[in-house]
Amino acid sequence: MAPSPAGTAVPGRDGWRPAAGRGKALAMADPRRNRGPVAGGGILALTILGGSAIGVALRQPSLGLIGGIVVGAVISLLIWRRDRRS
Repeated sequence: MAPSPAGTAVPGRDGWRPAAGRGKALAMADPRRNRGPVAGGGILALTILGGSAIGVALRQPSLGLIGGIVVGAVISLLIWRRDRRS
């Protein structure tokens, strides 16, 4: 099949689609464009649970919980700061 001129529709596997470089295809080709924010909430939750588990093992669950919150908050703030720069 010969290449189609820009701006014309070409047959695709799932029906007709715009030619390459038109419509959504151009925006989706550049991964740096519209990059979503990175979330630190999962890391915060895991450090809280990990700190609690370590605290229970050391018979200091409250101290472990507080330590997990502090460590998770620091890591989450670092992730947030790095995400704002890029």
